[in-house]
Amino acid sequence: MHRASGLALMDGSGLPMEDPATSATNEAWLRAELNKFLTLGQGEFHSSIYYGYSISGLLDLYDFAQNPELKKLAQGLLDWFALNMALRLSWGTAGGAESRGFDRNTWDSGLTAVAWQWWGPNPVNHDAVKTSGKLTAADQERVNRMNKKHAWLALPAGLSSYRPPEILRAIAHKQIPLPFEAQISHPAYYSYSASNQLWETFYVTPDYSLGTLLEPSRSYQVQGTIRAQYATYKLVVPDPQGRQNSVINLGGTYHTPLATGRSPADQLVQKRGAVIFQSILNPEDLAAGVPPRSTLVLPEGLGEPQRYRDWYIWRINNIWLCARVWADQVEWQALSHENQPVVTSRDLQFAGLVATGEKIAMDQRYCGGIGLS
Repeated sequence: MHRASGLALMDGSGLPMEDPATSATNEAWLRAELNKFLTLGQGEFHSSIYYGYSISGLLDLYDFAQNPELKKLAQGLLDWFALNMALRLSWGTAGGAESRGFDRNTWDSGLTAVAWQWWGPNPVNHDAVKTSGKLTAADQERVNRMNKKHAWLALPAGLSSYRPPEILRAIAHKQIPLPFEAQISHPAYYSYSASNQLWETFYVTPDYSLGTLLEPSRSYQVQGTIRAQYATYKLVVPDPQGRQNSVINLGGTYHTPLATGRSPADQLVQKRGAVIFQSILNPEDLAAGVPPRSTLVLPEGLGEPQRYRDWYIWRINNIWLCARVWADQVEWQALSHENQPVVTSRDLQFAGLVATGEKIAMDQRYCGGIGLS
């Protein structure tokens, strides 16, 4: 994260370097990173926790490097990060699949603090804010609600002369033709050669965004792995008031009761607004202690689902969320997350549609564009 800052210091300070190879090594590493991003993708993709840290050193290199080629290198990497942020940004929440993190907040994560600095919360207010230099009362309230541990990550972006290409503003605010669907592959976390290891689908409409992540292999590792930090399913439904979006997730409970992380048997397939989830435990899964339990996790305030035949149905702002479950037992219950690594700064409470059994499947569909009275 900080190699770029070191390179900026070596190139821009004018101080003598006793070991010129250090500068060359750092530059070569950054060029390898850019090549990897543009060909294989990023192992630590779309992290709501770490993207703010990832760009801070690059901003230093962009601002302080004397060598134009280093400045151009920093700009290429920053543009890549900015594009990925804008693509999945969902009304103030880091939407879609994540490799490290699970953003449930609205304008209150490391990634969205940077996005706020670059693109602002409300495109309608953008010109007025630039003219007056003042935020609207509603926007000021959102700033005040940001957790300081996230908000400070916007400072390097705010102090830097770098700004993303202006076209990304419309993408970030979803002021483009909708819906659209993106399908993206990602490499293994550390690899510069093992491409196409994870498959992401991201779909966004004016009423919601939905992202899933598929990894075909199984892993029972719980220490020294980022699988516990994957967000493999995320549905974001915007709050019309812009205060707290509804964020829903689904998965096995190998890592947490809130179904974050990637449980070994989880398999998902997505086409636009429809998802089929499957968890079939084999003897190795059971021997490793994989719980025969998968959960659709929702904010508790959405309430219990309506029932229609075999379907569980919620109305969330302007959409219907419909789920059909095949399992030995299905139960709606409050979920405890005490002492669990929940990536949120809000005192959120959760409930879930809990499916129990060694063979579980769930069909989910979303209908948007409802006429509200």
